[in-house]
Amino acid sequence: MTNRTASVDNVGALVRRLLAGLLCLAGCTVSDAVVRMADASAGADVSIGALPDVDATLSASRPDTLDSGAPSPLTPADAVSSAGADGGTCGNGTCESGETSESCCRDCGCAVGSVCDRNLCITPIAITAGGNHTCVLLQEGTAECWGGNQFGELGGGFSKNPGNAAPVRVSGLNGAKAIAAGGTFTCGLMGDKTVSCWGSNSSGQLGTGNTLQSSSPVPVSNLSGVTAIAAGYDYACAVAGGRVKCWGNNSAGQLGDGTTETSLVPVDVLGIDSAEKLAAGYASTCAIVSDQTDQTILCWGDNSDNQLGTSKSASPGVPVAVPGLTNVVGIAASDDQNPTIPSGSVDGSFCALLGSGAVKCWGANYLWDLGAGSAGSTSMRPLSPAGLLTASTVAVGGEFACAVLTAGQVNCWGNNGTGQVGNKEANQPSLPVEVTGLTTAVSVATGYQHACVLLRDGSARCWGDNGRFQLGNDQMPSSYVPVDVFDPVQK
Repeated sequence: MTNRTASVDNVGALVRRLLAGLLCLAGCTVSDAVVRMADASAGADVSIGALPDVDATLSASRPDTLDSGAPSPLTPADAVSSAGADGGTCGNGTCESGETSESCCRDCGCAVGSVCDRNLCITPIAITAGGNHTCVLLQEGTAECWGGNQFGELGGGFSKNPGNAAPVRVSGLNGAKAIAAGGTFTCGLMGDKTVSCWGSNSSGQLGTGNTLQSSSPVPVSNLSGVTAIAAGYDYACAVAGGRVKCWGNNSAGQLGDGTTETSLVPVDVLGIDSAEKLAAGYASTCAIVSDQTDQTILCWGDNSDNQLGTSKSASPGVPVAVPGLTNVVGIAASDDQNPTIPSGSVDGSFCALLGSGAVKCWGANYLWDLGAGSAGSTSMRPLSPAGLLTASTVAVGGEFACAVLTAGQVNCWGNNGTGQVGNKEANQPSLPVEVTGLTTAVSVATGYQHACVLLRDGSARCWGDNGRFQLGNDQMPSSYVPVDVFDPVQK
């Protein structure tokens, strides 16, 4: 009888635990449900302390953090079903007693400059755009990317065509200090001053000594002491000790070593020993170099659109000075291939940011790329986009460009075929126009036909072409105004 009674009691306890689990579906935690069952059952022998910590188990297994593989889409129920540390429901819209930003940023929010991403507070500090993908660098040294992923350029350890609307955490990237997106690949500058890259590698743009693509970061060979990086269409460059090293495609001399031979590992750019920053385009490269009194620009590579700032007879692969530029603090390059333009297969242009806040642009100007009010040809002479006197950052895309103003607005100009100018109109503005609804931008990045900004609150917004989800959502083919980047928890 004793054994039989114990057996019945055990069965009863098991039933009560099953019922407790059902009660949890109505919004309580398992431990709360067990307490209610115990209170309602006279003489019930239920020990809460003997039960496993089901809340902790649920917290460890649910997809609140990004994994290194393909992200699983979260349903609305996922966003509200997790239990807070105090037994409250994380995701019910109320920051309850015991909940914090660390335990439930869905309800409690994050500090200014940070955003809640899959119930974790993250702090984006930089943004970059490749051909059809975008990445943000996070303060903790990791990164998230979205958009085109045919070659693994998002870095999540997988490839997917046409891409991913939801941001993907770059697999194994830790301690990154800078990030640069190229055509279909991406590179990160690490805390130890080395460089790792991922994505397409058909021209050796990953710098690994071979042409095997990688969907997760791999270290660039024979490269150390790096302080700045840039990624072009299918090549990349880095500054190390004032010198510049480049690797990848070199068909137009964009590696700057005086040849047109592609290199699978970094090679030295000729004649530069005081470089500070870089910009890499489709097949041409520029560096800001300094002396004791000034910062000027040297460029090399393709010059079919006068993007080197000099005559088209310049020798390929040999750096030349862009005349008329002083006090340069920033540089940006077009990364575009367009077979319909008069010059052939490349639309190349550069823009420089001056210490005064003014902007100067030169090169291709077929669709008002330079923002100076005229179009139809090229300009080797740097021109001033009209009215830009207080810019803080500048970025050049495929036949268009954008600049962030010190007050937080964004101006864009040039090709607007898919809304990449962001002013709600479908026209082609010959002069800079204000992007709709942006007043707190801190930086801007441009791809082939899309643009994204990082805002002061840590969030990102994008506009333009969305054929590969480069706007960070899967709800539209393109947008003529900025839209929020997809967040599976908050949206």
